[in-house]
Amino acid sequence: IPQAAGAAYALKLKEGNDRCVIVYFGEGAASEGDCHAAFNFAATLDAPVIFFCRNNGFAISTPSSEQYRGDGIAGRASGYGMAALRVDGTDVLAVYNATKAAREYVMKTNKPIILEAMSYRIGHHSTSDDSSAYRKPEELEVWNTVEHPINKLKNFMRSKGWWNEEDENAFVKSIRKQVLSQISLSEKKPKPDWREMFNDVYYDLPAHLREQLKQMEEHIVQGLINDLKLQVLSIRTKYTDNRMRKDVKRRQIIAAHAVERLRVNSLRKNDILPIEIREIADAEINAFPRDSCLNRARERCCITSRPRGIVFRWRMSRIVWRLQADYNKLSGVQRAMW
Repeated sequence: IPQAAGAAYALKLKEGNDRCVIVYFGEGAASEGDCHAAFNFAATLDAPVIFFCRNNGFAISTPSSEQYRGDGIAGRASGYGMAALRVDGTDVLAVYNATKAAREYVMKTNKPIILEAMSYRIGHHSTSDDSSAYRKPEELEVWNTVEHPINKLKNFMRSKGWWNEEDENAFVKSIRKQVLSQISLSEKKPKPDWREMFNDVYYDLPAHLREQLKQMEEHIVQGLINDLKLQVLSIRTKYTDNRMRKDVKRRQIIAAHAVERLRVNSLRKNDILPIEIREIADAEINAFPRDSCLNRARERCCITSRPRGIVFRWRMSRIVWRLQADYNKLSGVQRAMW
């Protein structure tokens, strides 16, 4: 709320301004000290802002009767020298007309106004809230049927002959199809970059957040490197047991493929400083004994680049395929590895 008052004052200082600010909040937020500061700031400096209060009767579980003794939020306007409007928040057309009138007032006078929409919160405040502990089912039933905003608008449109059951069914079917389509589309999109939690608010990242971002990158990189080392150690242990000591070349080839595949997957799944991960992985791979068989196996591992990103292509050498055929007893290990 204070930010909205400040933004409105900034607009006022611009020459030829033709915009105003609107901020939405509940009657619970109006009990905070920041709300008083914003009201007083906007009123004394004539900031063009609409304070839109959605009074739904509850601040989480605290009813409005326990929040204030005055006549709602609109009743406070006179104390600040502001204009006010109160409207039925369950009437779509009334809210539209009231908001339109509030904007016209603000743009004409260049002064703030409080707009209070009286409504009701049918659902729980959040997943951690159980509204049945402080509200009666009969009360919910009334607001969810007779006083429901959608039902009110629907009944009004039917009385005017603008809506019927056929329109209702076709509309619901169409919206359901659109929603399911968008859900399917959204699920296929990649997850946002974790860095956005640092820069999604600021145009220029402050120094303290730049430092936190750097620390987070270092932490993630170190975690990836440590995880890579542990997996390489596991591969070494698996392929140096008594069952495989009889064939050193076979052990070297299979282990080299396993570690190289591990490196490839690390680069594919993580975009945090991939060069450092590549260097550490290469160092781990080079720690394996080298001979002609190992070199031939490693030569079959390649990475190719494409315009949409790095695509990893895995080619197994013919000698490994022969080993899989010759040593059937290791097929389970090889399946787990590939």
